[in-house]
Formats: sequence, structure tokens, C-alpha cells
Amino acid sequence: IAGGGVRDALARGVCHYVILGGGLASSAHRLARELEGCAVFEVDFPATQEWKRARLQELGISERDSLHFVAIDFEKESLFDRLQAAGFDLERPAFFSWMGVVWYLSEPSFYATLKAVAGAAPGSEIVFEYPVSAAHVQAEDRPLAAMIRMLGAARGEPVGPGFDPAPLVAAVRELGFDTVTDLSYSQIQARHFDGRSDGLRMPRIGHLMIASRH
Repeated sequence: IAGGGVRDALARGVCHYVILGGGLASSAHRLARELEGCAVFEVDFPATQEWKRARLQELGISERDSLHFVAIDFEKESLFDRLQAAGFDLERPAFFSWMGVVWYLSEPSFYATLKAVAGAAPGSEIVFEYPVSAAHVQAEDRPLAAMIRMLGAARGEPVGPGFDPAPLVAAVRELGFDTVTDLSYSQIQARHFDGRSDGLRMPRIGHLMIASRH
């Protein structure tokens, strides 16, 4: 999903790609041809990033000169301070991908990160998925939501209570974004999963949000 977003951003001339919570994301390597000449910043918790880089070495995957690893604790450090130290140009628009992270952040850190991105150069955009509150989780997927919470708690990363979509859209707009689009699980299903031969579907436990600056 985010891969399609970065391709659209590249087509608009955006050439800073920031992966927030890089984890095992492989887009910096899968999209190497499309990203040629662009700066890519993978931002993640230091220990996770060290493990990933060691794994890349084991697999013989070289780190491109344009790929910058940025270690951060989202709960304690300033996103743009860390990005600037790695060579990020505040005057250039950027595409931010923030997948699989919001679930485990405190609300203050979540909003602080969004507020920072809202202050990025015009033309910047962020795509992120987030957990919906219990009232919005479909009955069929409640066991999955419960399992995610249990696993998060077991590894010391508790999942927050989730968000009600309409108030969240309003809050994100108030941070300074010009356009905010909230996609429900049914809309994501229709865009990206319908017609698949393997029956894979979008779990009805979260939404996808796209927020941009003009």
C-alpha cells in the first residue's frame, strides 16, 4: 500500500523517502530503480535497526549510499533533529511511510510525530495505518485484535486503545495538514484485495490515513 504511495510521490517529483519504523521493510531495496537519485531514510529503534543491518550483511545485501539509517526512540527524541543529522533537507518535500508503528506508540508521541511532519516542506505527505477503537472492530476480527494486544504486551510493547476515525481526522487536520483522507478497512479491501485468488483480505481492525501538505 505504502509502495504505491511512494511511486505516486516520485511521479510528482518528491525525492525524499522516509520510512518511519523501518523494521524489516524492504521497499528501499525493492524500489531501488525507482528511487535512484533519491535519498531514503529508514528511521527505527536502535536495537531493531542494528539487527536489521546485521541481517542484510548476512544476506549479502549491500547498503546503497543514498540509504540512511536513522536511529531514534520515538517516545524520547525529535524526529527532525535526527533526520537533519542524517542529511535530511528540510526545504525539500518528502514522502513518509509509517506502517505498523502507531499501534505501539503513546498518544503524545503519535501526535508529536504527526505535528513534526505537518511542518515539513509543502508537497510532503504521510501514509500510516492505525488501530481503531474496540467499538469499530468487527466481531469476526476481535480475536485477532486480542491476539495482537496480547503479543504486544508480552514483548513490552502494549497496544493503545485505538482511535475513533472521525475525531482523529479532525485532530490531524488541526495539526496543519491541508488534505486528510481516511480509508476504512472496506475501502482498503476494495482498492487492494478484492479479486485476489488467495482470498487474502484486509483485517477489520484498523484504518489507513493519508495526510498531505500543499
